[in-house]
Amino acid sequence: MTTRQRVDGPPLHRAASVDSFDDEARTVRLSFSSEEPYLRASFWDEPWVEVLGHNDDEVDMSRLASGTAPVLFGHNAFDREAHVGVVDKAWLKDGRGYADIRISKRAGADGVWQDIKDGILKSVSVGYQINERTLTKANEGSANEYRVTRWLPMEVSLVPVPADATVGVGRSADPPTRYTVTATPEGPHSAGLLHLEKHMTEQTAPAASAVTEPAASAPVDNTRALADATNAASQRAVEILGIATKAGLDQAFASEHIANNSPIDKVRAAALDAMAERASKVQHNPSIQTGADQIDKTRAAAESWLLHRAGEKVESVALNGNEFRGMSLVELARKCVALDGGNTRGMTNSEAAAYAMRSSGHLSTSTFPILLQNTMHKALEAAYTNVPDVWREFCAVGNLSDFRPHYRYRAGSFGNLSTVTENNEFTHGTLVDGERESITAGTKGKLLTITRQMIVNDDLGVFMNLVRAMGRGAARTVEVDVFALLASNPTMGDTGALFNSTAVTTAGGHANITSYGAPAVAIFDTVRQAMATQLDVGQNDYVSVRPSVWLGPVALGGVARVTNEAQYDIDQSNKTFYPNKSRGLFDKIVDTPRLSGSVWYAFANPSEEPVIEVGFLNGQQTPYTEMQAGFEVDGVTWKVRLDYGVAAVGWRGAHKVV
Repeated sequence: MTTRQRVDGPPLHRAASVDSFDDEARTVRLSFSSEEPYLRASFWDEPWVEVLGHNDDEVDMSRLASGTAPVLFGHNAFDREAHVGVVDKAWLKDGRGYADIRISKRAGADGVWQDIKDGILKSVSVGYQINERTLTKANEGSANEYRVTRWLPMEVSLVPVPADATVGVGRSADPPTRYTVTATPEGPHSAGLLHLEKHMTEQTAPAASAVTEPAASAPVDNTRALADATNAASQRAVEILGIATKAGLDQAFASEHIANNSPIDKVRAAALDAMAERASKVQHNPSIQTGADQIDKTRAAAESWLLHRAGEKVESVALNGNEFRGMSLVELARKCVALDGGNTRGMTNSEAAAYAMRSSGHLSTSTFPILLQNTMHKALEAAYTNVPDVWREFCAVGNLSDFRPHYRYRAGSFGNLSTVTENNEFTHGTLVDGERESITAGTKGKLLTITRQMIVNDDLGVFMNLVRAMGRGAARTVEVDVFALLASNPTMGDTGALFNSTAVTTAGGHANITSYGAPAVAIFDTVRQAMATQLDVGQNDYVSVRPSVWLGPVALGGVARVTNEAQYDIDQSNKTFYPNKSRGLFDKIVDTPRLSGSVWYAFANPSEEPVIEVGFLNGQQTPYTEMQAGFEVDGVTWKVRLDYGVAAVGWRGAHKVV
């Protein structure tokens, strides 16, 4: 039975070697990965043998193939001087990953390039993230074998010691192997990872040159004693890791017993004691709750506190939210790194902030960037929805499935039914050509970056003010586009302008604009009559549309409200003798500063007779946010976009008064 697992964890590393180089262009062709088995172990998983799949559907090459992926020295992403080049292109072939990299010509990278030419620095390592693995071989009493069926290479590093020595120049096809347990220092890439590193015995390769095929060399024999010793140490470390994992104990427990060379029996006894102590604490703590994972609870608490601190309305601070009270952004960043299994001990505030933010580029579940994104999205959405949308009062809202033109049709009518006398046949009606209007979605958006400096300076307020401004700006953008369309008086599918005074019996005639003047009882009634007598597409019958929304400038809004609500005709000198025949004609009186002068409009209910439609891509009416950790920019950048289109889709449901 095939077992597929989604994997969340820190970025991992595989190594290979340099194949060839071009001195003038400072380009190097290399093989960076293969399907060589590799033994791994960690505190969140049982020890396992890893085989990286190299089929096209198993490797996401988007980052390496983008032309922007970095070439680092020793996987050091936080030192500018360690950024020594860029990956020009990458590809898969015959179960291996290949890349062309280009080394920087700045002075700081000259030594790296010289070491490559001299054959001193000939190994490379790829940093990658595993997303899915498949159990391929279950081994009783030893590590199971998994094939990684979804993984993402993220960067290429030049390294002095490789882990996978089967690819590249000067490597034996089947060298002797030994395993040693190494504790990776807690830092930007490790998140506390302990792994078993496979060392391949190798012979010194010749200096790098324009070589395209690997050259075999004779392996150096290891002594039997060395092999036995290293394998015994590896086996003991694997056992200790397994005991700690099953007991739910932390890294410190396993590290201590590995370092002290503790017998396995002693490790098991210590694990049982630790479990018993933990159980006794649970039994005597009546406040223990079951349900959500503790990390999820902590994230929710931090998020609610961030929203509260940013001035957003929060129903209640989540459980344990008080633990974050008074915490600076840097302190919160350090807390989040710890939740993800990392450690910022020894890091400056600047380094800790950079680590916490940049981890989002590698870990899909990194806590700190996700907290900032959730906080930002909720604040942006609140600002967006709190802006009054005048356009919603008279526009229809539609759904667009893609960015192609979408058509709105209005079919012609058959007219009324004909009389059928006794012994007479039914006659066929004729369906006249209908009307067609189109609407197309476009994209509006901006970028927003929170920098390492803002985290260190604890400038949450500055960032949130920018977020709110962007939310309000997104709402206003739709409003501006709607009124721009209204002012342009666009040409419809029948070649007539949206508003024109030409009779409907003439091609393109709409008869929906007149010079009536300011709001008055008589004018309201005249508009009512004009809209009610509009004919359908085939001009066979009336559409019976009535005014519902009055839209005009702020200066006319007061007069419009009085005219619409007065009991008597306010325009008559002896008004008590003249009831207001237009009383309550409009359901809504809407005024806006986006209109000026004496021009105003009467619109039918947009759900009954739409005139202007605002269509959103896939029905997403609020801004969409997307997060990415920057390499060129020292921070995390959010993309805010809104996909929508605005178009006139009808004309019978509106009347313009000038």
